[in-house]
Amino acid sequence: MAAYATSFNKTGADSVLCVVELLADATTPRRQKVFSFGIGCTAASNDGVHQYSVRRITNSGTGTSVTPNPLDPADAACLADAEHLITVDPASYGAGIELYREPLNGRASWQWNANPGREFVSPNTASAGFGIGLSAASTSTYSGNLQHEEQ
Repeated sequence: MAAYATSFNKTGADSVLCVVELLADATTPRRQKVFSFGIGCTAASNDGVHQYSVRRITNSGTGTSVTPNPLDPADAACLADAEHLITVDPASYGAGIELYREPLNGRASWQWNANPGREFVSPNTASAGFGIGLSAASTSTYSGNLQHEEQ
């Protein structure tokens, strides 16, 4: 299985929940298996609580396309679609099934790694996938990296 990495950012201009989304391609859908992600607030340090979450989504929001890069340069290009710098949340994000939530101090960055065989897995359905972001809308800035397999 080919594995990919996607770096992402969120500006402080928009009060949105979703920071990065990963969706199966509409014409050639494949299952996505998220096995690692890291995220941190890049705004001025504070002691507020930031709750990071992973949700299933079934459509795309409004953002900037970002290309998942193969971890092994011999692998083919990723078929999944990814977006960051999101200005409008996917319609299904707030109502999406929340798979994971982690409250952290705003001064802390966070790295999550799946136990082998316990990755977040999307269905092999067009435009189905994951949104990684916040449990409450924020105008803070964030940055991170998402790693996944495509099968």
